[in-house]
Amino acid sequence: AGVSAAVPVNFGEPYKLQVLMPGETAVPGSATGKTGTPSNRMAGVPFDITVNLVDKNYNLITSPEEDMPMASVITDTDDFDTPPTEKPLISGSETFTVTLVTAKTDHNITVETSGSPAYLSDTTPNFTVAPNNTAAQRKLQVLAPGETALAGSPTGKSGTPDTQKSNQTFELTVNIVDAYFNRDQTQSATISLRSNDQFFSPPSNLATTNGQAIFTNVVMIAANESPGWVITASTSAGTQCQDGSSSPIPVQAGVLSRLLVLAPGESQIQGSGTGKTGTPDTQTAGAAFDVTVRACDINFNTVTTAVNEVSITTDDDYDTHPENKNLTAGSTVFAVTLVTKKNSIVSAQSAGLTDGSSGSIQVTNNVPYKLQILVPGETALQGSPTGKTGTPALRTAGVAFNITVNSVDQWWNMTDSSPTATISSTDPYDSNDPRDVDLVEGTKTVSWTFSTGNQSPGWQFTA
Repeated sequence: AGVSAAVPVNFGEPYKLQVLMPGETAVPGSATGKTGTPSNRMAGVPFDITVNLVDKNYNLITSPEEDMPMASVITDTDDFDTPPTEKPLISGSETFTVTLVTAKTDHNITVETSGSPAYLSDTTPNFTVAPNNTAAQRKLQVLAPGETALAGSPTGKSGTPDTQKSNQTFELTVNIVDAYFNRDQTQSATISLRSNDQFFSPPSNLATTNGQAIFTNVVMIAANESPGWVITASTSAGTQCQDGSSSPIPVQAGVLSRLLVLAPGESQIQGSGTGKTGTPDTQTAGAAFDVTVRACDINFNTVTTAVNEVSITTDDDYDTHPENKNLTAGSTVFAVTLVTKKNSIVSAQSAGLTDGSSGSIQVTNNVPYKLQILVPGETALQGSPTGKTGTPALRTAGVAFNITVNSVDQWWNMTDSSPTATISSTDPYDSNDPRDVDLVEGTKTVSWTFSTGNQSPGWQFTA
């Protein structure tokens, strides 16, 4: 056998770039220029890649620095990472630090030259980036209908929550994710829900499957179209994660069902059991006040599309009910005037809807206006047109009986005004006429005796 002396072999002309992932090693002259397989990476964890300038046979070009490409640009399949800055290839090679944030199985990285001369680019084989399993960064992600998970993105999702209706079920998805919103299918936990809607009734807790829990029976109660309600997820068992919250979910009123009546002093609370809070303010007999009527769903959320005709009634037997009105955007206001000194309720009716009623409204007397005389057989009837009921009973001449003098307002309601009243009768021979009496807290009972018989028309009193 004959053996030559060592033959020096120089690299050829610069031809292309070569990129080496962790797990790969350069093999100049081979068919692929390297050996090994890219190792899997973890989201958010930096790693180094090596970029070489090589000839056609993957030999490293080590020409003087002035002959090297000015820079190398990294592009990759992660839409949300920050690629490293360009660098010159010094002595034909440079290391770049890459941090990928999106977990998936088909990542690759491409390197290119910028400026002139330009050489062929190179792309790594596909490799996997797994979710970051750092426990401190583990959290929950809440997706409402209309939203889609978008791993690696700053918010972790795309889209806007769809508007929901009160009292109707919808689906809510909760994912166990890392700091970059990559779903971690290796983790399991039991998830509970809560909301800033004070009337929210959370569904039963749910265990995750492959890092995900899908609640199919979520129901919002109170309407809130802007900004909407937020639902928060927590881990009640299993892998502990930071709480996650949904984007604000707009909630509209449900199906038109009932009327709500608000007297002064009462305020609407949509979604509550009674639909309102507060106690009606005291009103004055004969003085008008405003009552608001709203069309609502079963949970007392205002249905703004309602235009129904509404009528008003009260349990004051002597007031005059206001005329019917149509709702405008689900609401209208009536001027109500109660005339009887007592506790009254204002009610609203509309065909096909459940009636609504105010709380009990205390009605006090108006200003003192006149005197009222009640004789045996008559009974005071506050608020009525005559102020009393009954017919004077037959009296006997010479036999004393009691009469009552009251201070009343314009609607015959008792007042506590206590003037001195002068009482007289039309009997010319009674021994009592005239007589001055002092009312006490608006009333006085006086004993009187007629002397002269007069069955028809009878004698009269004046106070």
